[in-house]
Amino acid sequence: MICEDLKICGRKEFSDLLKMRHSYNVDIDKKIKVIEDAKKASIPVVEKTREELEEDDEKELDKILDKVE
Repeated sequence: MICEDLKICGRKEFSDLLKMRHSYNVDIDKKIKVIEDAKKASIPVVEKTREELEEDDEKELDKILDKVE
């Protein structure tokens, strides 16, 4: 399970994971805000759900991890 992996993380790794999670959440919130602002300005925008935005960020993270490996 994923939680079992967290048990073996050191303090720094756990801190890095939390920072990464926070940055992704901030990024997703910014994208949602842009979509909402565009709606208010009545500019047609392709709307994505929070899950779709999270999927996009996960794909980007996978690409970065593949480059690192």
